[in-house]
Amino acid sequence: MISCSSGINKNESVKTEEHFVGIENIPKVDVEIELNDSILNKGDKIILKIKLTNNGSEIQKLLFDKPITSTGGPWGTTGKVINLESKSSVLKYENKAILSSQFYTEVQLINYYYNLQPGQSIERKYALSDIVVFDTKDYILTSGKYQVQLFYNLTPSNTLNFRMK
Repeated sequence: MISCSSGINKNESVKTEEHFVGIENIPKVDVEIELNDSILNKGDKIILKIKLTNNGSEIQKLLFDKPITSTGGPWGTTGKVINLESKSSVLKYENKAILSSQFYTEVQLINYYYNLQPGQSIERKYALSDIVVFDTKDYILTSGKYQVQLFYNLTPSNTLNFRMK
């Protein structure tokens, strides 16, 4: 019989786990997106208005804005962009933050938390290219028809179609 030990006793393991946010503690909000326009010219910024609404009965504590925008779009947000003609993804990365190694301490984030009351919403506008990375040489979408959907902490938004001329 072989015995393995991790070197961590049970009490230490439980104590360490308290520092992580579990899936059950992820904010539960409705996610809605709107496009600045459904027909765009190649090279135009694709601006999305993202609206998070607390439709629950309890206050939801969440992060949305980031202290440094170069680390990607809003917190916990990923995206999908599909070419409707080829039915394939046009993304290299679903979240631009994957390209960054920026870490924040709890003290740095203290002023970035929102406590959304039941029925309360927050809205922000972001360029889609601040959230995702397109899988093209110049990181710009080519002409065609596309569909976009965002996810805030795995909660899906509505889907929107747009066309690049």
